Order: sequence, then C-alpha cells, then structure tokens
Amino acid sequence: MALVALALIVSIGCSKKQDLTSLKAEAMAQIGSGEYAPAREGLQKALKLKPTDKDILLYLGIANAALQNHDTAISYFRKTILLHGAEKETAERMILSALEVNDWDAALEGLEYVAKSGVERSELFDQFYELYMNAGYYLAASNVLDTMIKLTPDRKKLYLHSATAKGLLGEYAKAQMILQEAIRRFGPSVEAYSNMGIIKMRQDQIKKAEIFFRKAYAIDTTRDDALLNLGNCLSSFKSHEKKREALAYYKRISQDMFDKLRLDTVLAKLEVELRN
Repeated sequence: MALVALALIVSIGCSKKQDLTSLKAEAMAQIGSGEYAPAREGLQKALKLKPTDKDILLYLGIANAALQNHDTAISYFRKTILLHGAEKETAERMILSALEVNDWDAALEGLEYVAKSGVERSELFDQFYELYMNAGYYLAASNVLDTMIKLTPDRKKLYLHSATAKGLLGEYAKAQMILQEAIRRFGPSVEAYSNMGIIKMRQDQIKKAEIFFRKAYAIDTTRDDALLNLGNCLSSFKSHEKKREALAYYKRISQDMFDKLRLDTVLAKLEVELRN
C-alpha cells in the first residue's frame, strides 16, 4: 500500500513538471507567432506553479508590453531583474515600457540596471540627462552635464543643455557663463544667443533680452525659433512700435509652426492691443 502511495506522489510530481514545461513551451511559441494574449494566459498559469521562474517572469513582461499593458510589463521586468540579476536586454525592455507611459522614475531605474549589467556609466550619460530633464530632476541633469563637459569639451550641445538646466534651477549667472564659453569655443549661434535672451526674459530684463534675440535673428532670419523668440520679446513691451514689429515677425513664422503653437490667438490679442 505504501508503494502505491509513493508511486502516486511521484506520478503527480512528474505531471506537474510536465505541465510547467509544456505551458512554457506553448507560451513561448505563441509569443514567437505574435499570439500575446493566449501566451500571457498560459504564462500566468505557469507562474502559479513556479512564481520565481526567470523565463516566465520575463515573457510575461514581454507579452504585457506587446499588449500595451506597460505598467504590468514594468513590474514583471523589475521582478525578473531583482530575482535573477540585472541583464541589459531585460533592463532595456523595462525602459521602453516606461517611456511608453512617461514613467520617468521607472525608466531611470531601468537605466541604473543597464549600468549594473556591465555597461560603462559614461556611455549612458546622454540617456540619464534626458530622463532627468523629463522627470524634472534638473539638479541631477545639471550635474551629469558638468561631468560630460569635462569628459568631452568639444560637444557644443552639452553647453546649451547645461545652460538650460541651470536656468531652470535659477542659476542664471552660471548659465550665462556657460553660454559665453560656448560662444568663445564654437562661435556665435542662434541657439546660444536665444538661450541668453531666454535667461534675461526670466529675469524680467526684456531690454537685454531683446539685444540677444536680435543677435540670434541676425544670424538666421528664416529660423522659426528666432522669429518666435524675438516676437515674444517685442510683444511684451508697452511700445506700439515694438508690438507692430512683433506682429510682423509672427506672420513670417512657417504655417506648420504657426498652427502648432496656435499663434492665431496671440496675433488676435496683439492686434487688439494695437487698436487701443
């Protein structure tokens, strides 16, 4: 009788293992053919049999991501990494899902896992900067940019990005110094002068802002951003002469940009001010 019971236990154990193996195999085949919903259903059954299985957790993440359930996908990718270690591919999948739902903290967490997987942190600085900015972590973004400038001082965009981050932190003097260094190294540019103008606007120094926006405009009189910045600055003056000039600049902005920014309401408001 004892032998019969033992045989039954062994049989049940083999059946359970077979069930897990077959569930995983079927689900992975379904994922391979793009059948994500039934694959997820099978993987969820398999997860009950082995809740810590790496493949099950990873493929549940993949299936949920494909089905646009990105918050759920993130949780499975995270659990896969926490239980089985940081792997670059899994971490990158987590980042992609996080970006789909603008979950900047999860994306930063995924990027940290990429670094832990063995990728040099310096290779990820650009991504860290972008995610910090999107998340509103301007101090962290500024610190990363300071390091990047030290490592690669010949990258013009880094100076512009750094000035933007410092401007958002209210560090206007530092932002101006960085822009001046950019102009010294790379020459005058629409971007550098425009950023200088924006900083002055934030300090309510519209007369000084006008000087820089005119310098930006003089470099390229066709650029929408140069026209827009100069128009915005001039329209903030009380002078009707400057407001009329602003109106002329707004009207030269490309139709696509004009429609995107809904400048028709701005122009209507400006025209009313000019009539009074």
